[in-house]
Amino acid sequence: MSNEESKMVHRVLSQMVHRVLSQMVHRVLSQMVHRVLSQMVHRVLSQMVHRV
Repeated sequence: MSNEESKMVHRVLSQMVHRVLSQMVHRVLSQMVHRVLSQMVHRVLSQMVHRV
């Protein structure tokens, strides 16, 4: 395998890894945000209900 070919393979592999990692990070972050938001909403709703 020549130098150019190895560079191409490395570039393609790094792009794939970057894409997969970014997707995983995005999924985990969205799940965390969703969980935190739902907890906050639940807490606020329960406080409002108790106050009434």
